[in-house]
Amino acid sequence: MLMKGIIFPWELFWVVAGIHSFLYGVKCFQIHFQSTPPKTIEYKYAEYLFNGLGAFIGWIALYFVFHLSWNNPDSFGWQHLVLSYVAYIGISGQLPFVAKFGFIKG
Repeated sequence: MLMKGIIFPWELFWVVAGIHSFLYGVKCFQIHFQSTPPKTIEYKYAEYLFNGLGAFIGWIALYFVFHLSWNNPDSFGWQHLVLSYVAYIGISGQLPFVAKFGFIKG
């Protein structure tokens, strides 16, 4: 993909997205300041999975924001705002909480 002669390294983007999502899933209890994780393996697995997938969904949304902007930089619209919001709450680890409760915890 070209944008005024600049080639974006999408392979590097996906490597960073994968590493970030994996680490966010594995370290979700430390990131969200829960001193002692729950004892049940099912709850731990669900939290790891939801946080890792939530972060990866954020990276996918960010990819589409870049992709839409890269192909047609003059067509900024509501879809950029929605995808940017999903990217923000996904990459910051808030997507599972927002999906469950409907707001970002402060």
